[in-house]
Amino acid sequence: MVEGLIESLAHEPVDLEHGPLFRMVCFKLAPESHVLWFGVHHIIADGWSLGLILRDLEDMYLAIIRRQTLDKPALSLQYKDYAYWEREQAESEGWLRSKAYWIQALSTVQMGVELPFIKQRPQVRGANAGVVMFSLSEEETSHVMEICAKHGVTLFMGVLASWFAVLHRMTSQRKLVIGTVYNNRDDLAYQDVVGCFVNPVPVPVMLDPEMRFDDLLSLVRSTTLDCLQHASYPFDQVVKDLGLQVTPNRTPIFDIGFSWNALSHMQHQSLGEADIRPYGNQTIHPKYDLLIIAGLDGGALTGVIEFDSDLYDHSQIEDLAEKATGVMRAVTANVATALADLPLGDSVSQQDQASTPVSIHLNF
Repeated sequence: MVEGLIESLAHEPVDLEHGPLFRMVCFKLAPESHVLWFGVHHIIADGWSLGLILRDLEDMYLAIIRRQTLDKPALSLQYKDYAYWEREQAESEGWLRSKAYWIQALSTVQMGVELPFIKQRPQVRGANAGVVMFSLSEEETSHVMEICAKHGVTLFMGVLASWFAVLHRMTSQRKLVIGTVYNNRDDLAYQDVVGCFVNPVPVPVMLDPEMRFDDLLSLVRSTTLDCLQHASYPFDQVVKDLGLQVTPNRTPIFDIGFSWNALSHMQHQSLGEADIRPYGNQTIHPKYDLLIIAGLDGGALTGVIEFDSDLYDHSQIEDLAEKATGVMRAVTANVATALADLPLGDSVSQQDQASTPVSIHLNF
């Protein structure tokens, strides 16, 4: 009963002109058992904002049950201040430099990445998605982190480089773009503001089969840092500047997204004195062909791949995840291995394909 109601709420269309853009419903299952559902349209909140909402919900709940007054300081800035600042930047020198950077960085890059086993792309992206998990052990993660530290890159960059290597080998494309996200909250005054600050950032890389993995690490580092220098420039404006036609069946510029540590706001285990946990199998609507979400769980690298199941089968993405973790393990033995020589291995066996189900709903 409740599952059906939640599914219906999740698929209810949102009227952007009249709202509401934030909805919350509490279902009482028993005197001490409740299901709280809330839906937030992405136009008013990003992943960071979900963490803020959960934090404030916990603070309010504690204040109520303890009969205390919740005294939160007023925010010095609101989202409208950010929107005003962004409009002011439109003709600034920094904005024009960023515009020139993105046009030069992306004008010669092949847009999109289509793996060889992709199905025929529908005219409109559907609502069917699948999830595959991947991980390294704490010991393996430690070895990867040592390699990254030795070459002056973050673990984020090291894992991203591994995915570039695998996609290059799988597609033979030399110019690849993977999209990541920038939280756009450099001003500390915006750290506690709910709003859609996040901005997609394309990371374009030129690869060669003879390139060594350690050289790829350096390239990913320099390219990522360059991109972040211009990460506040709106992605929608980049699309317009490049004269790209936006179609309903794929994301412009990149098909594969990579997000780091995006699961932190899902780690709440309690709400004051009440135990909380995710409820049911939440619906995932694919925004990209693949969205790779990775981060550290204790000392181990863990990740989730959300994929458009109209384009790919579950077993194919499991195999892709196995190839990526295989590359991460291989480069710890010899980081100077040429991309063409990295062992991709065979498809994982049926026995190895078992994984723990995950319930997650994230939008970026």
